[in-house]
Amino acid sequence: MPLSWRPWGSTTIPQDWKDAWTFGAGADWRFATDWIARAGYSFMQTPVPSRTLMPTVSEEDMGVASVGLGYRRTGMRSNVAFMDGIFDTRKVRDNQNPAFNGDYDFVSRLVGVSYSYSF
Repeated sequence: MPLSWRPWGSTTIPQDWKDAWTFGAGADWRFATDWIARAGYSFMQTPVPSRTLMPTVSEEDMGVASVGLGYRRTGMRSNVAFMDGIFDTRKVRDNQNPAFNGDYDFVSRLVGVSYSYSF
């Protein structure tokens, strides 16, 4: 059953999302007794076709590169990581709503920090 959205009363806007795939790989390297470095890459295909893209849903094929560093010592763990989304400009020319046609640029960056202590 296709997804649909009813923003204004009985109007139906078909979404027609398709199946999509994701691929990812990562590695870690313990370079010292208490330290570990991590890196990874994943690719996520968008399920949203250009003709039903809505500007409120930032959907684009996305590559994600990430790096991280972890420290562990008796009872304490600390991690820091950075992720960067890699996007191309999405050019929409065939949208069912002509007002949504145009060029879309997406940016996605994330920094994560964690600390835990076990006793």
